[in-house]
Formats: sequence, structure tokens, C-alpha cells
Amino acid sequence: MTPQPSAQHPRPSGTPVPPLFPGPLTFGAIFSRGFSAVARNPKPLVLWAMLLPLAVHLLFAIPTALSDAAGLNDEPSPRYDSATVGILLLTLLSSVVYYVVSVLGGAVLQGYVANSVRFEALGHRGTPAELWAATRPVFGRLVGYGGLVIAFAIALGIAAGIAGVIAGIIFGLVAGLSQAMAPAVVLLVLLLLGIFVPILWFSARISIAPAIIVCERTSAWNAVRRAWSLTRGRGWRVVGLYLLLGLVAAAAAGILVLLFWGLTQALMPSPAGETGITGPRFLASYLAGLPVVISGAAILPVTAAATANVYLDARTRQDPLAASLYQYHAARAAGYAPAQLADPFVTVPPGSHLG
Repeated sequence: MTPQPSAQHPRPSGTPVPPLFPGPLTFGAIFSRGFSAVARNPKPLVLWAMLLPLAVHLLFAIPTALSDAAGLNDEPSPRYDSATVGILLLTLLSSVVYYVVSVLGGAVLQGYVANSVRFEALGHRGTPAELWAATRPVFGRLVGYGGLVIAFAIALGIAAGIAGVIAGIIFGLVAGLSQAMAPAVVLLVLLLLGIFVPILWFSARISIAPAIIVCERTSAWNAVRRAWSLTRGRGWRVVGLYLLLGLVAAAAAGILVLLFWGLTQALMPSPAGETGITGPRFLASYLAGLPVVISGAAILPVTAAATANVYLDARTRQDPLAASLYQYHAARAAGYAPAQLADPFVTVPPGSHLG
């Protein structure tokens, strides 16, 4: 029986492209593919994976700017009247909502970008409608992965808090016994590294789970387990990739800080002598946070595309994905439509039923 068209077998209604080489890939190739994926297919990736998160970030930046403009951090005497305390509570609530929306929405957008990379591996450049059509069937699973990330973050936060208390006690004891700060500072740095480096490593190990969900149609939990298996022995390589992308985002944020600072100084009077929520104070606070917001939104599709290529590289090193894709493209060249072929990301080998 001929398979029916589905999200797993997209019809080539968009632009046919040379198939993306799945791997094995070098570190530099994975890094550069994050940027080239956006350059090759800018409309769906910039519109949905960059501008949409940017709009969300800009919206949630308003309560933070209001909090700063209200004078909660004014020196030497911060303001704590009922209005400013209400703004503080609003800011805290919006921060929690912002984190949840960012994690859950980020998981969905990672799956959306992974579908773009998957389409190119199948020799097809997806349109926004096609990418959303392919992402929609696994939307709940991607949200479920985001929920797991939040649960992991809470658990790790509790563990880090306990470790921090212990570190503080040890820091005080060492500082008191040695009568010098240097040994205590060294110990504190080592303890902080002992907390945050494993968290970074763990995050890198499970980061390809959204790509697994969209390519292999598995559940969120099984995708995390599969990601752990595929990245075995490659965890630090993935950490290095994310650190390098983070440096790029930080450099971009630094440049934007200078640009926005110059813009603020040129177009607005100094709000330093003002108190309370005024237009200049609010605008200055809002503009101060934009560089990080913009650079973070800009790097999101790049990071997601690089992560999808980490998945392709891991698959080609551990199972015959490259051979499956080769047979798939050979069948396509012979005239078979995608709907007539098994999905090479799920079934190995594809097209074996053709005879």
C-alpha cells in the first residue's frame, strides 16, 4: 500500500535543493551550518524563529523597565511605596511567566528549525507553512520536552542552592581559619565551577532532543534518553559549540550596547535627576536591556540549526542514516515521490520495498 502524504513525507512543492550532507561533520562545519541555514532559508527562520521570539522578549521587557524606572534601585535611597512594590511584584510574576514561555516556546521553535534542516537533508527547502505543518503533529511532544527542561531546572536549582549554602559555610570556615581571603576565594571558584560546569554539560547532552522528536517521532522522555545516548562521548564538543555561539552573541550584544548608549545620549536628555516613572527614565531602562534581547533572539535560529546538525552528525556516526538518505535520494532520482518512500530518519533502509 502506498503511504499517504504526511508531515513525515513532505511534497516537494517548494524549492528543490541539493541534499544537505548529513555527516560525519567537523566542529567547524557544524558551527558554520548554524549561520548558513539561516542564510539559505531566511524567510521562515528569520520570521518565525527570530522575529517572533524578539517580539515576546520586547513585550516582557516592559515590566522590567518599569521596575527600573520606578526607582527600586535608586541610590542612595530606593523607593518602596505601594506603587513601586506593586510594580516589583508584577516584574517578578512576569519574569516567571517569561521564563516558562521562553522555555516552552523555545522548544517548539527548536523543533521548527530542526524540521528546516531535516527538509534540506531530504533535498527540499521548506516554506513556513510546510515547516509548521511538519511541526504541528509533534507540538505537544516539544512542549513536553520544554516541561522536562523546566523540571530539570527546578531540580538543579534546588541542588545548586543546597550546594551554595554548603559552599558559603565552607567559605566562611576557610576564611576564618586561614585569616586570608585568597584560599577561600580559590575554594569558592572551584565550588562554583563544580556546580555550573556539570549543569552546562547536562544541558548540552540533552539539547538535541527537539531534533529527535521531529525526526524520529518519539516521545519527549524517550527523546531525552536518545539524546543522552547519541551524545555519549561528544558532550564537551557540544558544550564548546554552545560556548562559541555564546561568545558570538556576547560580542553582538557588546556592539549593540555601544550603539544604544550613543543613541540614548544623542536623542534623550539625561534622566539621572528625575524620580519616579517618567518617559525618559522608562525609555532609558527599556533601551538598556534591548542589546541582550536582540542578540539573544538573533542567535536562537542559528543555535537551533547548529543543534540539528549536531543530531545529524551523531546519527551518521552511530547508525546508517547516511546510507538511508542515499537510498532515499536514489529512489527520488528514479522518479518516486516522497509519499511513496519510507522516511529515512525513521525507517532503515528507505525504499527497500521498491524492489
